[in-house]
Amino acid sequence: MSALVLAGKPRIVQLQVGEDHLEQFLRADPIKCVEELVWNALDAEATLVSIEIDENSAISGVSEIRVIDNGHGLDPELCAEFFGYQGNSWKKSQHRSKNGLRPVHGRNGEGRLYALGLSATPCWSSVFETAPGTKVKTVVTASRATPNRCEILPSAPSDEPTGTRIELPALQVSADTARHPGVLLLDSAPEKLMDALAAYLLAFPDSVVRYRGAVLDPKKQIVGEPVELELTFRHEDCPDLVPTLAIYEWTRERPGKSIFLCTEDAVALAEVPLSKAVRVRSASLTCYVKWAGFRQLGRLEVPEVPYREMIDEVERHLSDYVTDRENRLLGSAEAQWRKEETYPWKSEPTNLVEQAERDLFAVVATVARRRIPKKLDDRKTVFALLRATLESNPSSLSRIIKEVLRLEPAEQADLDELLNSTSLSKIISMATEVARRLDTVRMLESMIYGPLADDSNERDNIHPLVAENPWLFGDEWSLLTSEVSLKTLLTKHLPQLGEDAVLEHQLLGLPAERKRVDVVLERGFQGEGNVESRRLVVELKSPSVVLGRTEAEQIEEYARLIVDDPSLGPTKWDFLLVGKKIDEKLRPRLSNTGLPPGVAIRNDRYKVEVLEWGEQLDRVRRRLIYIQKELALNDSPDEAMARLSKKRTKWLPVMPTAQTSLLD
Repeated sequence: MSALVLAGKPRIVQLQVGEDHLEQFLRADPIKCVEELVWNALDAEATLVSIEIDENSAISGVSEIRVIDNGHGLDPELCAEFFGYQGNSWKKSQHRSKNGLRPVHGRNGEGRLYALGLSATPCWSSVFETAPGTKVKTVVTASRATPNRCEILPSAPSDEPTGTRIELPALQVSADTARHPGVLLLDSAPEKLMDALAAYLLAFPDSVVRYRGAVLDPKKQIVGEPVELELTFRHEDCPDLVPTLAIYEWTRERPGKSIFLCTEDAVALAEVPLSKAVRVRSASLTCYVKWAGFRQLGRLEVPEVPYREMIDEVERHLSDYVTDRENRLLGSAEAQWRKEETYPWKSEPTNLVEQAERDLFAVVATVARRRIPKKLDDRKTVFALLRATLESNPSSLSRIIKEVLRLEPAEQADLDELLNSTSLSKIISMATEVARRLDTVRMLESMIYGPLADDSNERDNIHPLVAENPWLFGDEWSLLTSEVSLKTLLTKHLPQLGEDAVLEHQLLGLPAERKRVDVVLERGFQGEGNVESRRLVVELKSPSVVLGRTEAEQIEEYARLIVDDPSLGPTKWDFLLVGKKIDEKLRPRLSNTGLPPGVAIRNDRYKVEVLEWGEQLDRVRRRLIYIQKELALNDSPDEAMARLSKKRTKWLPVMPTAQTSLLD
């Protein structure tokens, strides 16, 4: 641009500030830099501030930025003070603007430093009225190459309107995406700027800020009236000053969620990000704390430290607000869904788990409300899918929602965080698993003792079912897997158990005509640290075999051979022999004094136990029913039968005809 140069010499003003301190301004993000320049304009009592941005196709995407205002301009007599002092601005002692019309934002004379954060060669051109009818124009230039000095050109008479025009060419391009000038072209840029200015613009409606031609009007983007309340926080140095909190809810999703610390006149002095503990989820909110103490006490360089107690109180209020808000939204939405008959439940919940399913559905529907289909049929289908997922496999809920509703990344992140933190999904998952395990127990009883006993094939039905549910012998085994080295060792000594004995993985290789087998299940656990290694070996006998002395001696000898083999090193072993019935002649031997019933051998190295299916299944059932009662579940045998019939699992034999129940 062409600067107006008249007679006289330019003044060189030195800024007395260290390079380390300068660096924080030179590395500030572009939106923050623009915000500070706008505050300077508002402090100059501008009623119109315009941010103009010239785009180009170069790497920055932006060629020049201009911030233009119609304020009272720069007083030539104060230019040296304005540009030459940092940390000692005239605003520090005067909290009102030049004519007393506005509260001022700046206090440390940092405005020009933020200009250097954007441009290598910023230039200020300002018109000021020195007396009624007399105006002068002053031009000031600075350079990023010498950030601690600036040049003030001689002032000259002017007939232009008062105000300041800041031109910012030669923009600084950064590899850091957040500091790249191209962020000023994003849709989120004016929204971030309005977040900082909203409380002020509402308090002083005669102030207008335009961003690339569009007016930043918070009234049009705020939902209802802001919620305002007094905080209980009091500072010992100014106990009479009462802070107030204002919560603004926006019609559009905001790029960030922060607390702005403001003067009592709504001038934002500092911004504090919300802590991760505050789950505002999909709510689009901004908080403003108005307090005269911020101006009086300062200490805003790291406000989280001196004002931690106040910020904690604000975040508690915000969490309560979000909860109330979601309840209101959901109550209204649920009433509408019930009316249009798209709500997936017709009846009210009768137990804890049913209530948890509805509550978790409510949470999901609230977070994903913008993605719920508008067409009734589509909405009904999606809701039915969500209900089915909640009832059968809540752990897959996040994936299903992502695929069906196609949430935005931020919405998906909110939902994932919520699902991971809530106990509702854990309650439902536990209930689902309890019901599944009870179904397995009932199915196994029917195959061994009930009406399916004659139709059940040990190899094709009973053994695969048990192999996939090792929790039948203890929850600690349900997460453990087979080990190659363990298979090798067990195979080596397998003949000790008889010619029909096979390991579970060998079932797949047996010819179909070989029906009678004794299956050995094995699970291994390699402990870490001080946790010892353990191995579980279960020999499943055919229901037609009565467990007698021969079978007991076989498993005992097998156990000794395995334990004495050095190939796996020191470990603990559990050997279980399981069948339909124990020979009465064997029972005295399984009632050794000092050992639990059924335990034949127990020492520091291994344990051998002989079990009847009826006793073991009854033990498992009692524990599951206890958990079920704690969850207040209602599950009748007929309901379980209906589930089994519907699932037609791979272990289930041909279903009986007539009126026979599997659970009789």
